[in-house]
This record gives sequence, structure tokens and C-alpha cells, in this order.
Amino acid sequence: MEISFSGGSSFGVEESGGLLARCGLGLGGVAEMEFSTTQVVNQLTGKETRFPARTFKVNLMPARFAERPLVPTIAAQLRTTSWGSVVEREYAVARAVQEDYAKNYSNMRLDGLSLQTRFTTLHLVAGKEGQLGGIHLGFSLTDVRTKGGGQWVLDEQTFMYAYHSIPAKQKNLLDPFGGAFINANETTQVMAEVGVVPSFRYNVLEKTIDITKAWAGIAGVRFFMAKWVSWDVGVRYLDTYAGIADAEISMALNLILPLKRVSKE
Repeated sequence: MEISFSGGSSFGVEESGGLLARCGLGLGGVAEMEFSTTQVVNQLTGKETRFPARTFKVNLMPARFAERPLVPTIAAQLRTTSWGSVVEREYAVARAVQEDYAKNYSNMRLDGLSLQTRFTTLHLVAGKEGQLGGIHLGFSLTDVRTKGGGQWVLDEQTFMYAYHSIPAKQKNLLDPFGGAFINANETTQVMAEVGVVPSFRYNVLEKTIDITKAWAGIAGVRFFMAKWVSWDVGVRYLDTYAGIADAEISMALNLILPLKRVSKE
């Protein structure tokens, strides 16, 4: 019966002000329902795209076993999104994509794209915490699906547009992930995590959109201003970035409301 709220923003060279939001409800100490935003790497526009997500988490290890020194906590998480637009006709196509298209097809310009996607991710994770900190390792299986794909190509000699549809696709991504935190002092934790997020890339030779993946790493600090209030600051980096100048700084304020304790008081 604890409700957690988290809200913040991110800042990068290419874009800033992206909303990071999360709301979770604890259920009996063994499960949690969460509403949040999740990200995909969008190489079609050169920017990341966020989607509303719903998540259900459950602890698979009984408490009487998890208290033993060498027994890890084991949990499962299912996160799913609704259909949303990765790119629409009025969005500007990334300059790198347009330049690559122009090199392969003379006097032709890729002027617009459209694509919708939804994806569901199943996480299975094992972790252990102690006085010094904690570590968790696991695997994620992401089912990515697309529909509504299309492209508009401009003939620069005749100034006529041609529309070509892009077939729907489905792809499963199975990858490891992991993270760790260190208790730096009584009020501060140093944290880091590495995992995979879906990525969408335009295939110039086949004139279609490929579902791929990008490795994402984040490291930062969590400072507890009070028992139920903390502040996160971290740096996020993707393997699709050209260099560290593309790194993204994220900040978030976390609040926890213990309803069961409040009702007793």
C-alpha cells in the first residue's frame, strides 16, 4: 500500500525538456502496478520517442527464503505500451537518412515517413542487497510490432510525390541486462545500469524500416533528502551516439506515500 511518484526531465544537445514520469502502487509487499513512460531510439527523426507504459511486477521468491545470505531475490516484470507513432508525415526526417537516400537515388529525396509501433517487454531478474549496496542481473524479451508504415519520395526533376507503403513487422529481442548500486553514505547511493531498448532504422537499400536494438547505459546518484523523498541525477548514453557530446543528463524527484502507515496513524 505504498504509492510512489517520480517526475523529472532530461537534457541533451539535440533535444531537451523530455518528460520522465512514473507512478507505482505496491500490492501486499510482493507485487507492484506501475504507470510510466518508456523510450525507443528513433533514428528516423534523430530523436528519442517516449510512449506511455503499464507495468506489473511480482516477487517470485518467498520472504522466508530471500532472507538467507546466499539466496537472491527473483522477480518478473511485464511492461506493455499501446500503439503510438514513431514518426508521422509532418515530422522532419533525420538529415543523415535523407543524405544517405540521396546518395543512392539521384534526383530523389525522402521527404516524409510514417510508422506506428507498440511493444511488450518481459523481464526476469535476480538480485541481492547488502550493507555495501546491491546488484541485479537478468534477461529481457521484447516483442516489437509495427504497422501504418509509409514513405513519401519527391522527384526533384518533376516535383512530383510518390507514396510507398511499408509492410507491418514483428520482431523479438532477447538480451541480458544488469545494474548495481553502492551505498556511498547514509543518504547517498551511486547507481549504474545497462540494458537494451528498441531502435528503428531506415534501410535505404530495401526502402523499408528495420527493427533493431540499441544498448543504453545510465549512471548517477540518488540523494535521500528525507526517508520518503529522494533526488536522482544521472547521465545516459546509447551506443548509437556519435560521441560523449550526445550524452543525456536526466533528473527526477521521487516521492513515496505509505498509505497503510498513514491510515493507522
